[in-house]
Formats: sequence, C-alpha cells, structure tokens
Amino acid sequence: MEDSTNKTIFFYIKSDKKNGYGHLVRQVILYKYLKKKKIKCFFLNDNLDKKLAKKLELKVVKFNLEFLLKKKNLNKRLLLIIDRYDISDSLQKKIIKRKIKFLIFDNINSLKSKFIYSDIAVNIDPSVKKNEYIKRSKNKKIKLLLGNKYSIIRSGITGNETQKYNYVILLGGGDNIKTIKKLILKMQKKIKKKSILIITGFINKNLTIKTLNQNKIIIKKYIENPLNYMKKSENLICGGGTVFLESLQHKINRHVIVTAKNQESIIKYYYKKKFISNLLYSYKNKITNSFISRIVKTKINNTKKIKKRFKGEQLVYKEIQKILN
Repeated sequence: MEDSTNKTIFFYIKSDKKNGYGHLVRQVILYKYLKKKKIKCFFLNDNLDKKLAKKLELKVVKFNLEFLLKKKNLNKRLLLIIDRYDISDSLQKKIIKRKIKFLIFDNINSLKSKFIYSDIAVNIDPSVKKNEYIKRSKNKKIKLLLGNKYSIIRSGITGNETQKYNYVILLGGGDNIKTIKKLILKMQKKIKKKSILIITGFINKNLTIKTLNQNKIIIKKYIENPLNYMKKSENLICGGGTVFLESLQHKINRHVIVTAKNQESIIKYYYKKKFISNLLYSYKNKITNSFISRIVKTKINNTKKIKKRFKGEQLVYKEIQKILN
C-alpha cells in the first residue's frame, strides 16, 4: 500500500439535531476509507458533537477552522474537506489566500455562497448540470464530481439479515420524536397485527409508544448499520437524505418524508424514476391522511433498487490523490 503519511486532511462539517447527521455519516465513511490509505485525517472541532465523535472513534483536533487558517508553516500536502452549506465567498477567499487546497460537498440550491472557489466540488444530485457549475466557479481548473455515483453511503453487513418487519421507520439522526409519534398514532388507527421497527437515530431521548390494534412495536436507539434491518422488511418510512440513498441497495417500498428543501431536487429525480412509493414534503405539509393511507395500502410492487452500490468514497479518493500528489 502507498505510503501517504505526509498527506493531511481536515474535515470541516456541521452536524447536529437541527441540521441532521447526514453530513457526518458520509464524512465518517470517507474518513475511514482515507485512513486505510495511510492519509492523516482529523475533524476540526467546529459544530461537532464531541460525545458522538468519541463514540465513533474519530480523531478531533482541539482547534477550529479559524485557528487553522492562522496557523504558520502549513503542510503543503494538506486538503480541507467542507461538508456544510453555510460557506461564504469571504471564507473561501481566506482559504485560497492561505494556499490551502479544498473540496466542497455542495448542494447548488442550498450553499450560502454565490460562487465556488474550491479545487473539487462534489454534488450527488443527478439532475444538476455541468454548465451550472461553470457559471458559478471562480476556479477555472475545478474538478467537478457530479451525479449519484459519487454518493457516499454505508453498506450492509453480509450474512447479518434480521427478522422481517412490516414497517421500518428511520427519519434520520436528528430529533424527530414528535414526528414519529404522530406518524405511529395515525398508522396504528389503520393497521392491525403489524410489526413496526423504529430506529431513533443519534438522539439521547427515550421514546415510548402506546401500542394499538395488537400491533408490535420495537424501538432501537442509534445502531451502527441500519441497512440490515431493511433487507427482509416490506416498507421503509425514511427522510430524504442519507438513509434514503442507502435504502436504494435493497428491494423495499420507500415512503419518503422530505424534511428539508435541499433534499427536494434529488427526491423528485428518484420519484420520477419510480424508486419511491409514497412522498410527503413535511416542511410544506403536516403528515396527511392521504400519505398514511398510501403507506397502509401499498403492496410489495414498487421495490426497485440500484444495480450497483454507490462507491463515492473510492471515486473521491482518486481525485484527492491527484490534488495532493
């Protein structure tokens, strides 16, 4: 294996109950992959849940991005990976001034900055066109990694299939307790003798649900790999972020609750491609009776899956190698 110990990567992300944990999940996958390639990797301590970082065994430096930008004698083979949307033009200019190479995981409709100055831009939205970036980029040599093949997701653990559930509910890593309670209450009024698995994500709150109509409800707090619970189950009720992309590896009915506007474009693409059985924009509407009815009535008839698992971490690594060599 190549000795890359003189290369250093810092991750600058934003991940919490309000913003969700999708940014963290994909960067942890990339972080672990890069470490296997003998690259020194660290998370900056800005906006990072320290307890969660410790649980995930991440190396977190004591300083933030501001300190890094003022630091003397920076490694010439250093790369900054940014996965957050509150990035301004002025901040990018500061990074350039320090001659730091950087990569942005972008959402063209959500990024605060009007322009992009990075050396690499990653956008997994299949509907985004290259010319949109050419208009925005201030770096004429920018490398554009566009399309769903650059998605960075977890894979299931072979041979660890779990029992079959009628419904698996996983709305992401943030605090979705209120939404889950409303969802379950409405569902149980229409179903009987069904098994429902709820995975609550990264939050520490305890969730208690009253069972109705002889339904069986199982509640699990954050588990390392939720994909194995989708393998044999019939229906998945999930958010429109990382969990949805991960579910595309399995044949399962997907009932998607889009919780943020930045998810809308990608979800519309997959809905048109008939990967989604049922769709609700929760930031526009409450959980509607029609959405619940479609959950209950949907038969096992819309269970498309992708032909090959996304391997974005490998493709992104190849471009990182070119930048740091």
